[in-house]
Amino acid sequence: MSYGTARCNANGVVVNRNFDIEWEEGTDDPSSLMYRGPASESEPEMRLLLAWFLIHVSHMLSTLTLMARRMRSGGMGQRRALYFMNLISLLTPMWQLSPQS
Repeated sequence: MSYGTARCNANGVVVNRNFDIEWEEGTDDPSSLMYRGPASESEPEMRLLLAWFLIHVSHMLSTLTLMARRMRSGGMGQRRALYFMNLISLLTPMWQLSPQS
């Protein structure tokens, strides 16, 4: 098994290309190492990952917020704090979709 085929699931899809964000950057060619699948989030691995993420996202948001505040106030650097604040802003819309919200 080559490295390229090891990256594919049983359907021949490279799962890290199957996510909805930047899905268009993959290819429709099933023989390609960039094969994204027939549709975004079409693969069972991706759906499982997204379901887990939506269940746990509110906890992740509170943890990231706390980390960013501690970094900013503890002298860990504005750059790291900004990274976490940007991550929080990306996750917040997903939290609003979460079944726990």
